[in-house]
This record gives sequence, C-alpha cells and structure tokens, in this order.
Amino acid sequence: MQPDQRWSDLHVIAEGDLVVLYGTRTATWQGTEFRGHPTPQGPVAVELVHMFRITNHQITEHWAVRDDLGMLHQLGALPT
Repeated sequence: MQPDQRWSDLHVIAEGDLVVLYGTRTATWQGTEFRGHPTPQGPVAVELVHMFRITNHQITEHWAVRDDLGMLHQLGALPT
C-alpha cells in the first residue's frame, strides 16, 4: 500500500479506441517484501505505462508495464 503515491511527467496519447498513459509514480514503499524479495521501506519512483482499449465508453482491455526491477534496486533489495 502506498497512500502517498503521486503521478508526475504524465503523458496521455489517444488514437482510435486506444489510450496510452505514461508517467512516473512516486510513493513511499511501506511493504516488507515484493514478489518474494525482502524490502526495506522507503521512497520509490517507478516508471509505468498503461494502455486501455475503450469500447462504448468503457475500458474493455488493459495492459500495463512497470519497472519492478528499478524499484527493487531503489529499495536496495537487489544489487545494482
């Protein structure tokens, strides 16, 4: 959980029925592990891309890419 998360450098591109969102999410990591890797708590900045297909004014498909490796490096959970 990251209640203080904020998006910055946000870019939105829309064409036809597709919308792409690119940005950086900054937050304070409050967990003790991520996907089996022990992590300390601390600030992180993670680049994310979300792509949505819109049909009849509703999101019908969603794809996402997130830099989890970069986040683990920032937290010191993995060596750089």
